[in-house]
Amino acid sequence: MEQNKIKAYQTLIYQTLIYQAFLDIRVIASKLAHPSVVDVEDAKRSSLLIFHMTNAFHNLALSLAEDTVSNCEDDFWSKIKFINEKFPEAIHYKDIFNQLIQNSDC
Repeated sequence: MEQNKIKAYQTLIYQTLIYQAFLDIRVIASKLAHPSVVDVEDAKRSSLLIFHMTNAFHNLALSLAEDTVSNCEDDFWSKIKFINEKFPEAIHYKDIFNQLIQNSDC
């Protein structure tokens, strides 16, 4: 596959991950915005999860915009690994990524 097409697939796949992360953050944040019962520890944990997710995906989006995703890829996946270890309930973005790659003919 020509290099431009591979880059386009890579960008599309990462953009899909970023969009999924925004949806996930929206769900977590909505629980914080409309709590039925206030649980301080749960709110703190959710806030930390949102922080780590937004940090990882912000840097990824910035790298895509600057066309340097290959330079930050290891850092991004390291942050995602940390999130999954610290917050096992979080979405496993590496699984989504692998599924997208498998279905993309890359």
